[in-house]
Amino acid sequence: MSDQPSSGFADRLRLAMKTAGDMSQSELARAIGVRPQAIQYLLNPANQAQGSKHLVAIANALDVSPQWLAGSSAAAMLLGTLPEPHFLSSQQLVEQLAELLRDRPERELSEIAKLLHALCVAPDSEIVKRRLARKLDGDK
Repeated sequence: MSDQPSSGFADRLRLAMKTAGDMSQSELARAIGVRPQAIQYLLNPANQAQGSKHLVAIANALDVSPQWLAGSSAAAMLLGTLPEPHFLSSQQLVEQLAELLRDRPERELSEIAKLLHALCVAPDSEIVKRRLARKLDGDK
């Protein structure tokens, strides 16, 4: 076990590789057209990689969203962009949503509730997902 701090990007990359059928570093490298050492570098927590110029290609090869892989927001996680949503229990999801909504004004909570309802009706709506992500991230 290393004493180096863990890289969030490396952790997400490792998780995505595992959920993509335990894809090896070599397999991922081949899929995106880079040398295996490039993937090895990204996975090494000592390097504290925060991303890659190949982020979109990596995300596509692993069937995850680039936003999730980049660690863009808690809202992205809540909107189903985890590589395997079953890694979060319903309780964990509710706790994270509650944390995001704590101390929000009632009017804003009402707008978020409407967007959540719209997402339930149309779960593939990218427009609704973007609006909800902006609201959950505190953007107006």
